[in-house]
Amino acid sequence: MRILVVDDWPDGAASWVPLLRLFDFEVDAATSGAQALEMARAHRPDVGLLDLAMPGMDGCELARRLRRLYPDRLILIAITAHDSEEDRCASRAAGIDFHLRKPAEPQAIVSLLHAASRVFKESK
Repeated sequence: MRILVVDDWPDGAASWVPLLRLFDFEVDAATSGAQALEMARAHRPDVGLLDLAMPGMDGCELARRLRRLYPDRLILIAITAHDSEEDRCASRAAGIDFHLRKPAEPQAIVSLLHAASRVFKESK
């Protein structure tokens, strides 16, 4: 399963890569919405882990564009410090499936990704 991690803080994006690779996920990391779209076009992600508060294209706009690019079989997870009810409503409206507050518990993310992987395998 291919994961696209997007966070404008380079260390934030990069920190997920070795952890997710330990669990045999293919991982791409981007530090902007534009870079993430470029990567998504080159290698279709199954899951996007998106920061919401990014300069330029924020995570909600990125989610809308990823949904247009791949309308089926894409799970989007917001990992963000912006966790108000308004933020959660905005992420749902943008097509984000799960909204998690930073700092996200790595084991919770890995469990969610394993569940997604099982769903993808069953749908083949």
